[in-house]
Amino acid sequence: MPGLEGLWLHYLLTGDELTHEAARGASDWFVAEVERGRWGAGGPERGPGWTLIALAGAYRATSDERYLRAA
Repeated sequence: MPGLEGLWLHYLLTGDELTHEAARGASDWFVAEVERGRWGAGGPERGPGWTLIALAGAYRATSDERYLRAA
């Protein structure tokens, strides 16, 4: 599973609301996974890394503290 940086970058460059909705929804899914004690997609070997990458990208794009705490 790729990180979400591309979606966030597309939104920041274009202001496209559909892209924002997709990036926010995926980022929120990763937060929910962390809150449930699960580590996202990719299995036990890669899941934690992809989760961290996705949440770090979401935080950089939004400065939303929820993403930083989950990361």
